[in-house]
Parts: sequence; structure tokens; C-alpha cells
Amino acid sequence: MEDIEVLYAVACIRKRPGMYVLDVHDRSGLHWLARMLFEEFIEEHRRERCFRLEVTIHASGALTLESDGNVLPLHGRKCAEVLLTTIGCAPSWDMSFVCANALAESLFVEIRQGGRCYTQSYRRGQAQTPMMCIGATEKTGVRLTLRPDPEIFDNPQFDGHLVSRMMGEQAFLNPGLHFIFYDERSGRRETFHGRGLAEWVTRLTEGQSAFPKEPLVFRHAHPGKSLQAALLWTRHRTPRLRGFVNLRPVPEGAHVEGLVEGLAQALHRARLARYGYRAPWAAERLKEGLVGIIEMRGDALEVGGSCRERLEGAETKATIRQFVCEAFTEQLSRHEELCVELCKLTELSASRD
Repeated sequence: MEDIEVLYAVACIRKRPGMYVLDVHDRSGLHWLARMLFEEFIEEHRRERCFRLEVTIHASGALTLESDGNVLPLHGRKCAEVLLTTIGCAPSWDMSFVCANALAESLFVEIRQGGRCYTQSYRRGQAQTPMMCIGATEKTGVRLTLRPDPEIFDNPQFDGHLVSRMMGEQAFLNPGLHFIFYDERSGRRETFHGRGLAEWVTRLTEGQSAFPKEPLVFRHAHPGKSLQAALLWTRHRTPRLRGFVNLRPVPEGAHVEGLVEGLAQALHRARLARYGYRAPWAAERLKEGLVGIIEMRGDALEVGGSCRERLEGAETKATIRQFVCEAFTEQLSRHEELCVELCKLTELSASRD
């Protein structure tokens, strides 16, 4: 018993950072941390309390996120400090801010609520100043600036191209939220305001011969879970199918497999009904030329794998497969030309074997 060491939130995270933000020896963990912070601000948008997120990478290497939403509630001056330093301090509270604070050499937060502006600074997870009111303001929102700790991250410099790409992805996944990005080191400035997955897929296939003319869009709500997807096919053999789970890239698993198998089942039914084809064929053939985005959200979704790259769950996969099969069967019944094109595609794929 004397050898047991009790670690509080900040110390626990700093001792084993890889448990919370993946690999700290390359920059994957650093950008995972940035993504976690994005998600907290995006959650405010889902509650219709945030409509703009500005992200700046400073010449010093620090990262600033500023929004018009009250992502850090201020019910008393100690409240924000508790949320930045304590795990499980509030219902449904994510660990994103606690991790960011613990793994930052320095963190500065500015909170504008109730007509007043408050500030507080931290160093390696420990408050350096009390939460102080610095004056009146007509604005609302939060501004958070952190400098990654070189004692934790081997390379504490953010990749501007990668941060920009992450923001572009989130703009399509969260229509109505306006993203602004600026990198002081390169002078790069971009804005992102996506209109959803259909627009994203259309942009991915610009200049290519794609079918059908408009992306197929699937939306499904299940108790505790939701699914949306947008798809097109091109004449290129290589598939480009991207998966997201709760806003994070998850390229493999139940959502992707359920989608492809559901599409294949629906096309097999259509082939049988229209042409009498009975011979089985691999669902993978339908992936040739497929360009699509599939996104799932839900509290009970389990993501596994060493890099959290796979969505688990046989029941989740079966639910997706059944829904996609039924929805795609209806699409094929209304668009004979799509059925013909896909039959040609799968036959061409089979002929290459």
C-alpha cells in the first residue's frame, strides 16, 4: 500500500499523455489535442450557442481558438478553473480542456459573459492567477490560447496545412458554423463554411465523370445514434470512402462495412429483379470508383484499434446495413440508369479477376 501513488487529473495526464492524445513523439498526438478542442466548440454550435470559430497559429507556436459561444460556463469565478483541472466534474463534460491544460506549457483563457470580461492563466495545468474581471464588454464568447509543452511533445509545432484541413472537414460536417483560420508563420488565411456532405462529395469529384448527377444522400436516426452519408461513383478504380464517428476520422469498421454491404445487397436484389442474375458477387466490387462520406454520432459508439481507427459493434453494423439496403433499393427502383451503370461497373470489376 505504501507504494501506491495517487495522481490527480493534471498529474495523471502528464504522466501518461499517450493514453489521452495518442502519440506524443510524432505530431499525431498534438493534432489530436487540437481536434479535441475543436469538438468542444462545435458541441456549442450543436446547441445553437456558437456560430463562429476562429483558429490562429501564432509565430511563437501557440494556438488560439476564439468563438462567440460560451463553451466554458462561468457560474462563479472558480467554475472555469474546476472545468480546466478536474476530470468528471460535470455531466457529459469531455476531458478536452483538462487535457489541453495539462499538456500545455502555458494556457491563457478569456471569458466574456454577462457583460464582463474575465481572464486567467495557467502553467502546466496549474493556475497562476485567480479568475479576474478586467472590465466590461458587449461581446460574448471564449478565447483560449495554449502553447504545447516541449517536455511532453517531441515536436510542439502545429502543422498549418493539417489544422486547415481539419477545419475544412468540420465545416462540411457542421453546416452553419463559420470557420476562420490564420497561420501567422506563413500568412495563410482561409475561411470555411460548408453546406453538408453532399457538397463535400461534389467537390471531391469536380472535373471527373461521376454518376449519378447528384450525390445519393442517406440519413437515419436510431435511438441514441444518427447516420448520414453522401455518395457518388466515378470511372476511377480507386475508392475514396471516408468515415467519421462523433466528428473524428474513423476510416474502418462497422459504419463503412455496413454501408458497403447494404449497397451491395440492394444492388443484388435489383440485378435479380431486373435481369435474373443469381450468381453471388463480392460487395467489394461496388467500392470501385466509390467516393463518399459516412458520418455517425452517438454516445454509445465504441471506437477501437491502436490508433482509434475502427468502429466496433456487430449490432451497429447490422443496423446500418439494413437501413442502407432499404434506402438504396428505393433509389434504384426510381433510377433505372443508376442500376444499369452499377451493374456494368461490377461486371467490369469481375472481368478483371
